Amino acid sequence: MPYDDDEIEIGILPTVPTGTHPLDCVLQHWSPVFGPCYVVPDERFASTLAVLGYSTAAYIQAVRTKYGLDLTSARDTDVIGRGCYAWRGEYGPRWKALSNGVRTNPRTAKMLDLEQLFEIMENASYGGILSIAGYFARRDLTAARQAGPVIRVTGRKQIGIIDYFNGSGHSVTVADPVIVDIRQGQVIDAEEMGYSWDGTCGFVRSYFQIDRITRWKLDPGVRSAREFAPKALAA
Repeated sequence: MPYDDDEIEIGILPTVPTGTHPLDCVLQHWSPVFGPCYVVPDERFASTLAVLGYSTAAYIQAVRTKYGLDLTSARDTDVIGRGCYAWRGEYGPRWKALSNGVRTNPRTAKMLDLEQLFEIMENASYGGILSIAGYFARRDLTAARQAGPVIRVTGRKQIGIIDYFNGSGHSVTVADPVIVDIRQGQVIDAEEMGYSWDGTCGFVRSYFQIDRITRWKLDPGVRSAREFAPKALAA
């Protein structure tokens, strides 16, 4: 909890459009648990990758290298597990369609590296939504919500996949400033959700702080939600 009433916990949700409830944008999984190989290949996840600075094709290659699984394969296989954890080839064509429809600017700075993303996904057992979380000055919340379409976020904050409704997820500490395209996103007061992230994890204060949110210029090196919006998946 914050030390006083001057700060509140916020979540910057770049893939949850204003007017949309975060519960409607939760990343889905087809096995009993969420994970890099088990996430459902849909527009929600493609948008998450694009915000982080990765194409779907780059993600597919990284999964192949780390886990030995070809996400585009239409053949069932137990390379990642057995029973309900075995790869279901029915998702292969959907991954293939997604990889052909989503691109990113190669000059885009990455918000997380892929090892951090895999760590988050492996430990966010129930899925959630991409969030940049930390305590923030209450008096500046309205200005922060109006600072878009692109913002620069400073402070030693948490970036992760967070389930605010079940009190689960996983995040990593990022001290460097990050640039976030929020034209398809919003800034929430975490106390209005079911569970706050600090209430779930109990962070050391210095690792859960957003110092400033300022408007930033959208240029060729920054994510553009319009440019990178995923195309509709093949039926």
